[in-house]
Amino acid sequence: MAVDFELDRYTRQVEVQENSHNHPPKILVIDDEPMLRSAYRRMLRQRYDVSVAESGVSALQQINAYPHFDVVLCDFQMPDMNGKKVYELIQSIAPECAERVLFCTGGIIDTYSLDFLQSIGNRVLEKPCTCQQLLNAVEAVMQRAQQRRCRSSRLVDSGF
Repeated sequence: MAVDFELDRYTRQVEVQENSHNHPPKILVIDDEPMLRSAYRRMLRQRYDVSVAESGVSALQQINAYPHFDVVLCDFQMPDMNGKKVYELIQSIAPECAERVLFCTGGIIDTYSLDFLQSIGNRVLEKPCTCQQLLNAVEAVMQRAQQRRCRSSRLVDSGF
């Protein structure tokens, strides 16, 4: 594969991923705000296969049908089902997907929610964000998941 060295590190990494899997990474965007869903889709679709969900229920249906999303971008503060509840339900139906949840929030988070976010260790993206901030956060989630897979395979190979 010819790589244009003028591309940034991230773009080269995505091209390698796409060519090695013959498909772009899949991202699920969960947000109750139609304009934000549309904006995230526009920012991500050049590099990823993007699906959207307008609610936690819709997202859980998609994850149940396809539990292998590379990243799940989830609004933390939604009216019908907040991000904490979405995360807990993802853990119950697709635990490997839960580690790839990237939360986004634009509001004040109460102490209980902040404690929850700190306890699970998933990334949190502040809204509003730039396209580059979003792409960097998505990349970080995918890299973290890849590192976990590598560690797990080393443990399996060593007999643990």
